[in-house]
Amino acid sequence: MNNYKIEILSENNWNLIYELYAHVYELKRPTLFYESKYNTNYVGIKAFGCVALLNGKAIGFVGIIPTKLLINGEEVIGGQLTDAMVNAEHRKKGVLLALLKELIVTAKNCKIKLAFVFPNQNSFHVLVNNLHFMHLHTMHSYTFNKKNNRLKEVIGAIFTIKQNRNLKCIENDLITFGYDGVLYSQEYLEYKKLNKNFIIESESYSVWLSHSKRTWIGAVSGLDKDNVQSLLSFVSKKFGGKSFTYMVSPNTELDALFSEILTPQKTFPVCIYDFTGNLDLSNLKFQFADSDVF
Repeated sequence: MNNYKIEILSENNWNLIYELYAHVYELKRPTLFYESKYNTNYVGIKAFGCVALLNGKAIGFVGIIPTKLLINGEEVIGGQLTDAMVNAEHRKKGVLLALLKELIVTAKNCKIKLAFVFPNQNSFHVLVNNLHFMHLHTMHSYTFNKKNNRLKEVIGAIFTIKQNRNLKCIENDLITFGYDGVLYSQEYLEYKKLNKNFIIESESYSVWLSHSKRTWIGAVSGLDKDNVQSLLSFVSKKFGGKSFTYMVSPNTELDALFSEILTPQKTFPVCIYDFTGNLDLSNLKFQFADSDVF
């Protein structure tokens, strides 16, 4: 018998999620991390989450982050499922499924039209088999390995600070190529500053990067077959570390450009759920910048 109860998380109870995260991952989130991550006022809808409570403590949680997307030429508010976690003592007891069911019901009552998620293998089966999410495709990952030296690390650190002070927007080239996807805007970029990412530019292209212990390419704009190698060399020279990685939906122009130089590896699946029942989501594509972890 289940003795826990599920509630919509109150703004005053984020401490429960910090405690749950620390218990599940044996790590600590920075102060105000969740409060900032779930502050999506720029979308017009606040992010929210469902928490499973037992004896006053959180044993499970899952959240949804509203995001503006372009679908069939129209702006649509979707939501990315995120931060799914369950206390080890309560796993395989239906807690995650119960949380997701409550979250979906609540999202349907908001203006959120669809849900998308990049799940791990544990939540993938729950989403597809129990909740009838559609497995849209599996992202391709491209990793560029490079030599490391102290000079590159110093240059990278200086350049990072400079770019963080001069943030500007970047185009989503997936949309430029005619696909549906996440709408990039100045507000979206400002929201993403939580993860300390930044944009750098050359004369012909722009790159959205995250650089800490390793370097991630979140999105690229203005890239073509004549400058993709230049992009890889540029990022390699500016930043230290042994490698950097880019992820993108398969069978797109950006996927084809990177596959000319690097070998794609299958990574996170993309799962979607149409709350309206009448959206055509077959043309929906993503880059790594669209993930909440970027």
